[in-house]
This record gives sequence, C-alpha cells and structure tokens, in this order.
Amino acid sequence: MTISYLQFFAPIVLTTADQTIYTVPTNPTSNLLRGGRVRFANSSSSAVQVTAYAVPANAAPTSPGNVFAPNISVPINGFIDVDVPLLGPGDSIQALAGSNSAITMSAINGALFS
Repeated sequence: MTISYLQFFAPIVLTTADQTIYTVPTNPTSNLLRGGRVRFANSSSSAVQVTAYAVPANAAPTSPGNVFAPNISVPINGFIDVDVPLLGPGDSIQALAGSNSAITMSAINGALFS
C-alpha cells in the first residue's frame, strides 16, 4: 500500500468577503477530513478579526451552526491556530477577515480518510 501526501490547500490571503478555502472531494463518497488545523497569521499593524465556517455540502456558510472560529482576534504580527471540525464529502471550509490583505490562512495539519 502506498501513502501519498498532498497539500491540504495553499496559503491564501483573506478578504472581507467570504471565500471558499477548501472543499472535501466527493469521490470517493466516504471521504472524511480529520485532524484539520489551520493558522491565521496577521501581517498588519493592528489586530484583525477572523471568522471561519465548516459548511455542510450545499448549505449557507453564515449559518450560526457552521461557525468554528467566531470573530477571533488575531494580534498584531501574530497568529492563531484553530482546529477544523470533521468534514465529509462536499463539505467546505470558508473564511473571511475584518480587513483586506491582513490575514494569511494556511493549512498546518489534516488528512483525508475514506
């Protein structure tokens, strides 16, 4: 059996508009993202709020039941690491920041199991 490692998602600079960061592949239909962990790094000169959602397939991102990082304040030139809930096929991670071009979101852990 071969184990292949792939990048969860490339680092992305967040904006004030909600963005889909990663969607769990639907093939195979048994895919499950486990152990997901992301980093929000702030490169600006003021603290910036971040909100992230674990969105079920075909659901609205901003439903209160989907938020896993609610208005977290990322300090000046600092970072916050956050665990991502289990995600199934077609589920996605979506996020936005309180300021454009201040927050970089990076994957630091996570694996697909099926």
